[in-house]
Amino acid sequence: MARTGRDDSQLHDGLHYPVGHLIGVLRDGDDAEQAAQDLYSAGYIDIEVLEGPAARQELESEERAVNPLTRAWERLSIYLSDDTDDRQAALDALSHGHAIVMVYASGGAQEEQAEGILRAHGAREVRYFGRWSVTDLSR
Repeated sequence: MARTGRDDSQLHDGLHYPVGHLIGVLRDGDDAEQAAQDLYSAGYIDIEVLEGPAARQELESEERAVNPLTRAWERLSIYLSDDTDDRQAALDALSHGHAIVMVYASGGAQEEQAEGILRAHGAREVRYFGRWSVTDLSR
């Protein structure tokens, strides 16, 4: 399931590199939903959740209908476009029932706060996508 705090169909049309996003892999959809709720409570509004095998199946389906899940995956694919291993790892995580949370954080304190919230819910493989580089925040 993809979830977003607003209609981002025009803001994230695949033509722009979405600067300032954190991506974390969480154990399951429940952890991801709790993390998303805490992120919303902390004031973040650009949050997307992909969860489980059903999300992977829908992403790989022949139907390419434009829906929030497809847009979320297209954004993630843009992030991971330079490393097919990372893209496959994200698909594998979904296949194994894990969830992926993407959140916009404008850097600095917001980035640290969002990372802290994701980590509090067990996020692993956390990455921050800056203007010029991708930073692996996994410890």
